[in-house]
Amino acid sequence: MPGNPNPTPDLAQFSYKPDEEPKRKHKRDQPVAGFVKLRDKVVGKCPCTMSLAEAEALMREGFVVLTDNPWPKRIYAVGRDGVLYRFTETVAGQSYHGFPAHGAEYRRDVPADVRERLEQRAIDLGCSREFKRWLENTPP
Repeated sequence: MPGNPNPTPDLAQFSYKPDEEPKRKHKRDQPVAGFVKLRDKVVGKCPCTMSLAEAEALMREGFVVLTDNPWPKRIYAVGRDGVLYRFTETVAGQSYHGFPAHGAEYRRDVPADVRERLEQRAIDLGCSREFKRWLENTPP
């Protein structure tokens, strides 16, 4: 956010805490990330093989979208498989939970500077092609 007086926070100060209320687990019954339709919404689901420790490590490698608060509004990260993940607050200023995000959200909601960092991270991880494919082929 331009003019934000708050420096980018150290993500190590935040924990990963699943959001179990009102939803149940964000995991699929498959070892790959994907989406399911629940009522009238498309919901991102993590692979069934992702542990809480892996989710927390991924969150801490992410890039923040700042607000006027001293903690991030959202955190975006790229998994080693090229999947885009979004982390949102579980407990304000303390913890986050994450799930796969779709390409339309990336283009619509992720600031340009964060998109550039995510694209570079995908290159660094060797999954740039998979990342681009995820952004192009995920539901709106």
